[in-house]
This record gives sequence, structure tokens and C-alpha cells, in this order.
Amino acid sequence: MLNEGISGNRITAGTDGNPSALDRLQRDVLSQPGARTVILFEGVNDLSWGGATGDQVIAGMTEIARRAHVRGLRVIGATVVPY
Repeated sequence: MLNEGISGNRITAGTDGNPSALDRLQRDVLSQPGARTVILFEGVNDLSWGGATGDQVIAGMTEIARRAHVRGLRVIGATVVPY
């Protein structure tokens, strides 16, 4: 099990020198040997103080799932919690 979470991370934009989840996906997930499942728990920061719309967050999550599925990974999406 790998935990590649970054506090304050966003799907749609990088923060504080950290790239967005979309930009980190290859390095942190897709290139990891033996990875089989991705738990996608993102979107809260995009919506609360990232300035992203719901449609942008959904599009980003869809793109992450698409890339993971191409690599044969299962994706489990977590609910965007209230903030």
C-alpha cells in the first residue's frame, strides 16, 4: 500500500510547489510496480478554495479514472466531503 496524498492537493491546479493530482498521477500511481487499485479522494480543496467548478472537478476525476483504467487499475472514488 502506498499513500501518495499531499495535504492541500487539488485535481485541477498545483499548490505551494506541489503539482496537481493530474500532473502527479504518472509519477505517484501509474509508474508504481504492483499497483492494482487507486483510491481517489480528491476535490475538496478544488471546490473549497481552489476556485474550480464542480464540472472541472468531475472532468479531472474522469481523466484520472480513464488513465488508471488504461493501465488496468481499478479506481475507487471517495465521496467529496463537506467543507
